[in-house]
Amino acid sequence: MLSKLFRRGALSICLAGCLSSVAAAHDLEANRVSVVLRDNIHLSLQFRIDYFNFLRQAYAPTANEKQALLELASLSDQAFDVLYQQSQKLFIEQTILNAGADTPLQLSHWRWPKVSHIQQSIRKLSAQMIVSPQEHIHYDFVEVQADAIAMKEVNQCRLKLPSSLGNVLVIHYRAQQQWNEQKETEMRF
Repeated sequence: MLSKLFRRGALSICLAGCLSSVAAAHDLEANRVSVVLRDNIHLSLQFRIDYFNFLRQAYAPTANEKQALLELASLSDQAFDVLYQQSQKLFIEQTILNAGADTPLQLSHWRWPKVSHIQQSIRKLSAQMIVSPQEHIHYDFVEVQADAIAMKEVNQCRLKLPSSLGNVLVIHYRAQQQWNEQKETEMRF
């Protein structure tokens, strides 16, 4: 009797652990940007975007998902590289960050995923669509980063993003940081 209860309890714990890890593994499937103010003048932007849908909306807005995916996957390496560079330029031109005055801050130190990563992801998705056309396709989100330095202290800012991104969740906060000097660190929110 006791061993039966123990097995049931162990099974329940195992299932709960598995289900919670599955739930935690699925991140919000939406474009988002985190804007972090550091040292009162340094703004860090970290984008998490579905690059396939950004490309589709920017360059083939009338094509359906399947058409766009197959067309992008069939591009040569050179043609895809050209498209990727154009998309980066578009993204940079249409991302406008203002702090106080109407003069936009200069976004710099852009960091992008490698073109081969984006192209390989799109080819993988197109193969998945061909093999299992009824299954829902989970797009890979990629990370893009940039920085801006203001000439004076920033208390508020306005961010305009490329319309090809669609709706974007914007998370913004002032960073609070401190060293943990081999002791317990207290954090207040």
